Amino acid sequence: MESSEEYTKKIFKYRHSKASEILMAFETYCLSSVFSHEITTIQQYSVAYHLLLKIYWFYEEDKLFFEDIASFSQLLETNARAPSSYQYYVATYESCTKVQSQLFDSPVYLFNITDANHAKMDFRVINDAIELGIKLGFADLLLNNLGIAILLEKKSGYVPSNSYTISVLPGTVFFDLYDDVFKVCEMIIHECSHVYLNDLLAATEEYFENSILYWSVWKSRNRPIIGILHAAYAFSNVIIYYTQLLKEFELPPSTKNYILSQLYSEKAKLREALPQVNDAIGHLKNEDTRAAFYEKISLALQK
Repeated sequence: MESSEEYTKKIFKYRHSKASEILMAFETYCLSSVFSHEITTIQQYSVAYHLLLKIYWFYEEDKLFFEDIASFSQLLETNARAPSSYQYYVATYESCTKVQSQLFDSPVYLFNITDANHAKMDFRVINDAIELGIKLGFADLLLNNLGIAILLEKKSGYVPSNSYTISVLPGTVFFDLYDDVFKVCEMIIHECSHVYLNDLLAATEEYFENSILYWSVWKSRNRPIIGILHAAYAFSNVIIYYTQLLKEFELPPSTKNYILSQLYSEKAKLREALPQVNDAIGHLKNEDTRAAFYEKISLALQK
């Protein structure tokens, strides 16, 4: 699904359209034309949304963001002069600007563009996790959907993790940092699945009635159609990841036992949720998207 050329084109077209709107909003804010280059990468796209939300959220406090916009313009110009291979920004939540609001279910931390040159920190485990995901077949998902990684708490072992995405910040994933590359890869794949699906559904103009609810085995409560679709899609990718990991690598016993336990648990949940998931998929207008969803879930359950 993520590697489909048709879907990739649709998402790129959608992102290009949204990026153009953002640049126009920035220029309106500055009352001048400040951009000589377009947004072309997921990294730039992600940073733009952080800056847009920061301006929107703190506008009434009379804060000025001309320096941030100038830094973003410089980022576009630098990348246009010397296009580089894939890269993403990393920031700790402490270095970000926090948005206090009950509108969001999870904490919102905004990346500070003026610190961008200092934010390319060397978190080797994240690089290793992305390389691992690419080796296991998730290149398109990771390289096209991770622009900014916001690190939450530092954790170790198999204690419960916290990771999430926020729809108003596409390309950004928030997650706890572990030393375990397998755990980090799992979280990044899971959250990039949400980033991808958000933009795919927007690009294909899929809209759902929030009044239609289904029981979610993942949340143990009723969830709207889009919530069921997101859970089924993200956890299908996690199941595929677990399966490929066990197939391709000789893992330490403790890691293998953990992965096997998680694989069994997630497969059981997906099977239990199939009636609700299939009904939710039926609400998709696009026939190709429905078929791709069924194929993804089938692939997860047959492995």
